[in-house]
Order: sequence, then structure tokens, then C-alpha cells
Amino acid sequence: MKQILKQRMRWFVVLTVIIIMLLSTIMIVNAGKGPGGPGGKPGKGGGGDAPTSDAGDLYGDLVVLNREEVNGVPIYNPDNGMCEQYITSTGDIVDMIYDPDSGHCSIPEGADTIEVGFGRLNVVRSPSQVLESKFDEAILGLNAAEKISLDASGRLLLTKRAVGPDGVEYTYEKAIDSPGENLALYKKIMSEGHLEGNLGDDPYQHVGDPLAGPLLRPVLNVAHFNEVVDQSVLPMGTWNNLLNSNGNGSPNEHDLLFTASFLAAAGDKTGHVTVDMVFYLNSMMGLNTKNANGFYDQTTVVDFPMFDVDRSQRHDKSVYVLVPELNANGAWVNQHWVEAGVELMNTNRWTTYEGSNPEVFIWDTAEGWVYISNNIGGFAQVSDDNQRVLAYTHDHFVPPAPTDIP
Repeated sequence: MKQILKQRMRWFVVLTVIIIMLLSTIMIVNAGKGPGGPGGKPGKGGGGDAPTSDAGDLYGDLVVLNREEVNGVPIYNPDNGMCEQYITSTGDIVDMIYDPDSGHCSIPEGADTIEVGFGRLNVVRSPSQVLESKFDEAILGLNAAEKISLDASGRLLLTKRAVGPDGVEYTYEKAIDSPGENLALYKKIMSEGHLEGNLGDDPYQHVGDPLAGPLLRPVLNVAHFNEVVDQSVLPMGTWNNLLNSNGNGSPNEHDLLFTASFLAAAGDKTGHVTVDMVFYLNSMMGLNTKNANGFYDQTTVVDFPMFDVDRSQRHDKSVYVLVPELNANGAWVNQHWVEAGVELMNTNRWTTYEGSNPEVFIWDTAEGWVYISNNIGGFAQVSDDNQRVLAYTHDHFVPPAPTDIP
């Protein structure tokens, strides 16, 4: 009898687990599809309801859309039910199919679309507490750093102190390289314009132990930050853009340069930062919203007009990496690698390349190596540039020389 009860108990536990998994799946599938949610049918406004769209469901497949150039707002076709337009692999702009009965815009099955991949950035789809926790980890690192600088790709580079196995203290450098931490830093600045305070509204961490009370979350130690930032790479006035000293929550040009680096560090090194990726990401974070009629417009999305940059100035530097040793004929010598300083940009026309190093900037702009852009396209390009530098230095990494050799 006891054996039978045990078997029934096991089956009860198994069935309970299966039911919970099914319910979780249903909740995920329906996330954002309710009234007013992302991709759902919004409430009525002065211009009528916006059509629902399978391309607008932020928790489904995302494709490249036809967008205006300043802030990436989708271009809606008023002659086709205000549907969005997708772009094919050959660059054609195609209207979605509008069904007036259901008010639904859809992409035909098997259509030639370009999928927007997110890779490591998919962490943005996690519950908000995930990024909030990652933000806390980044802040703890900044508060414990003996120096805060930047690496060649623009990531925050921290000098820390540790104790070796022999009990001797030593210092080392480590960039904030966690995708979650960088994405959390990105969200904080894009939403509030600084790194002070917490990400999110709750200043407490709620632990799983029901007998333990909530823990106060860390915040940036501003006095320490001001003491340890590296003013040899950026002037103090630029570093101060990470603080709440400008008195408003809108990101300025310097904020955007920081966030472009954070976004690059959060994504895949083999990926590609595009306008569609940036827009979708900002929408998932709640930085882009829809108006009362259910459409994105210039007043409801992240504003990029103040962003202005020139690659020839931003990446006028060299990185110390491993490169193949080549003979006079350009052949690889015994598969041997040598350490060398490689220019990211070069203005000497008599060298191998002029302008952008083609081994680094593998996706280039139509204008080439000198570009100035003051819109979301410029932001995506700057972030992609940082990602290319990060990928190149990662693939050609030179380990630091040992310090204990006389």
C-alpha cells in the first residue's frame, strides 16, 4: 500500500510540473498581446485604432522595416490601412497585407524578409529584475575600482586589487564585459541620462528567504567616482556626463557616445548593430512608446538629433595585438605571430591602407572612413564601430607580460 501511495505521489509531482510548464509557455506566448501591450491592439484615439501587426509584436520574429532617418520611426502607409512596410534582401520596400475585417497587418508566408538577430541582447526579454540585478553588479564594480578608464572599444575599464595564492596583493585591469551589465548601463543612461541611483523604482533587493528582510541595493559612490576616473582618456567634464549633474533625464551627445559603447559590449562580437536592432531594443526597454492612436512618432521615441560623430577622430588610435609575421612576399612565416601596434585609422596614403583599417571595420559606410551622422543611423554605426574594435582586439589579444620576471 505504501509503495502504491509513493508511486501516485510521484505521478502527482510530475503532472504538477508539466501543468506549471504549460501555463508558463502560454503566458510567454501571450506576453504583450493584450490590449495596449506591445503588438496588441491599443485603445481608440483621435485617429482610430492602429492595426495589429505580426512585425510589431516585440516578442515574436522581428524583421527589417522601412523607417524614417532621424529616430527610426516606422513609416506607415496611409493607403494600406496604416500598415508598416518591410524591406527585402534586395532592398525592395513591400507593403504588408492589410485585412480590413480584422484590422490586422501581416507579412505573407515565405516572404523575402530580413530577420533582426539579437544574440546575447536577448537578455532584454527577461523580467526587469534581471537587468536591475546586473546594474547593481556593475555599480559594485565601479565603487570598488581603484581607477576607472576606457579600453579601445569604449568599455569601462576597471583597475582592481586582489590577493594572490601567495597572500601578496596585486592590481589588475578588467573591463566590464558582461552583456547584462552593459545592457543595464545602457538602459539607465538612455532612460535617465546618468548612473546615479538604482535602475528601476525599487531600492531594495528581495531575497528568496521569507525570514530575511529586503537588502538595500548599491548606488554609485559619486565622490569615489570623481577621484578615480582616468582624466588622461577623457576630461572630467565628459566623465561628469555619467553623473546626475546636468539636471535632466534626457541623454546628451556624450551620454550617447557612452551608451554606444555599452551596447557594443552587450552584443555578439560577430554581430552587427543596425538601426532596426536599436529601435526594437529601445521599444522592448520601454524607451520607445506609442502615442494615443497606437503609433510610434517623433515625440514618443528616443531622440537622436544631437548625436554627431566622426570616426576618423574617434578611432584615431592604435591597439597592441598579435598579428601574423609576414615575409617580403606577404606569406606567413612558419605560422608565427608577433606583437605589434595596429592603427585603427590611418591617414598616410603610402601605407597598406588609407582611412579605416579594413580588417577592423568589416562593415563600412557608403561614404567610407570619414562620416558624420546626427541620427539613429549614426548611433548604430558608432556602436557597430565599437563592436568591430572589440571583436578585433579580442581575436588578436596580447596577454600582459608577467611582472615577476627580473
